[in-house]
Amino acid sequence: AGRAGLLPQALRERARLPCPDDLYVWAGCEFADFREIRRIARKEWGLPRDRHLVTAYWRRGVQGEDGAGEE
Repeated sequence: AGRAGLLPQALRERARLPCPDDLYVWAGCEFADFREIRRIARKEWGLPRDRHLVTAYWRRGVQGEDGAGEE
């Protein structure tokens, strides 16, 4: 089992640097991180929907296809 929150934490550290004009964010991760990464991309970085794709492939503690989600 991994640890949730590492990807959003890394993105917040990256936010201290200037974002290039052609930045595209792609992430496939756990559901809680998916929501946080999507929020960072949209709200904090101001990326439009065509400049990011964040997908939840599983939910911690949920088995089967009910554990996935997409934006």
